Amino acid sequence: MQPVFEVKKFNDIKHLLPAGSWWIKHRRHEDMSNEYAAFYEGNAVTENINLDFFNLDISLNDESLRESIGLIVITGNLRAKNIMNAETDGAVSLIVLGNLEADNIAVGGQEIYVCGDLLVHDLYWGDYNHGELQAEGHVAARVFMATDEYHFDWKRFLRKENVDIALLANDDDANGDISREVMESAFEEACLVDEAEADEIYSFKDWLDAAEINRRLGANEPVLRGEIAAQEEETIPYVFEGDFLTDNNMERFRTSFLFSLFGSSECALKKIEFWREDTFTRVTVQQDKPLSTNLYFQHKEEYAIMVFCFEYENSLRRAITYKSQTGDDQEWHSLDLQHPQPHLRSLLETGYKNLLKEFSAMEFYQQKFREEVTLEKARTIMALPLVKQRYSDYYNDEAEVLYIGNLMIEFRQEDPATERAPRIGIIQSIPHAEEEDDRFAFFHFDILKDEAGNERVTLRTQDADGYDSTVYNVSVTDTGKFKKALEFFALLEKKIFPLNEKYLAELNANRENE
Repeated sequence: MQPVFEVKKFNDIKHLLPAGSWWIKHRRHEDMSNEYAAFYEGNAVTENINLDFFNLDISLNDESLRESIGLIVITGNLRAKNIMNAETDGAVSLIVLGNLEADNIAVGGQEIYVCGDLLVHDLYWGDYNHGELQAEGHVAARVFMATDEYHFDWKRFLRKENVDIALLANDDDANGDISREVMESAFEEACLVDEAEADEIYSFKDWLDAAEINRRLGANEPVLRGEIAAQEEETIPYVFEGDFLTDNNMERFRTSFLFSLFGSSECALKKIEFWREDTFTRVTVQQDKPLSTNLYFQHKEEYAIMVFCFEYENSLRRAITYKSQTGDDQEWHSLDLQHPQPHLRSLLETGYKNLLKEFSAMEFYQQKFREEVTLEKARTIMALPLVKQRYSDYYNDEAEVLYIGNLMIEFRQEDPATERAPRIGIIQSIPHAEEEDDRFAFFHFDILKDEAGNERVTLRTQDADGYDSTVYNVSVTDTGKFKKALEFFALLEKKIFPLNEKYLAELNANRENE
């Protein structure tokens, strides 16, 4: 049996509402004497709820009050089939003081506040910046999608704090990939628009047929696939022979092509160094001298370990030494491998194993970058009529800019007069960044000459916004940056050529109409 709601004046029930609710925080200074809520005391089980209007059973003496209801309050748990609305500019809010369970929720234009757990068996879709979700307890859904600046606790979701989501599709995520493939992995094909019919894509929702989704929810038909297609994980080849400290592994460092990517060929010593959380790691080699690899691991500013080979009585031996960086004794000492101190053993074993993985990833992404971000590809993109005629006024803040999802793409053509290198600049917007300087991430694909005079594409970046910010090469150790750069360049390749064809077709059509 469907629950029967009572109509209550807002002022009569506001003491029951959570202090963090929009209705309490943002409307406390308003006259709420003519605001009404649909109220149910206890646990409620219902079919579909349409929040465009109040469509539930309610005990009313005056039927005209139904249109004055802007809020549904349930003091216990709510189990509903589907909860939805189509008008995202403003809709009925829902506050559940217990747990909320539903098959699907597709909403926007109101507050959804759950004091307990939120369990959505399939899809939670929040759309538009007039809507907000607040859930105090555990949150679970197969797909959680936030589009057009929908408000939710994105930090908590990214950190997966008491959140279980199979697929998180958020327009503001820092991945730039608002592709149909992401939606295809989860939604029934009938809920998607054809790629040929899609115009400019600014949001995940641009790939969705919202009317069909609402129709299906109203008819209790599925909108998601039976199984969400798993996203393929990148496999990084392991370039070492196991994770033991062997001469072969030490030599594998020395002979790596990574050391040829920077510094002069005449430089005797070359090094790669980086911090990962509390551990600093450095690999130093003499490329022309066998068994010259030196490994250095340091924990904060407290203690360090060094691994190297040395000559003794006409033979090479391996040494493992340690030193404290605090106190009176800061000399190097031999490490007793039979009875090492626990913190030194941990630094050596964990640091070395992590280095093998990190170094393998460095080689993988450098090789992939050289193969996929080629000079020929960059030159071809820079020469497209669309790029040269519409998007190449690099230093003009009023000029047109190409947007792909949350990526802003600018092009700087070669200018012999200023000696500025050709550049494909991809700027990733990170709107939820806490610090002002972290609101953008910069990926500059610059065509530069190496020491031998050969042109190649070099990945560069800058720390702050502005043309006067220092631009520098991305270190081979920043594998995360190179991974994103490869993703963004592939996305540009996929989008720019169809856009160029469309641009040329429009030019031809305009000429024919003249």
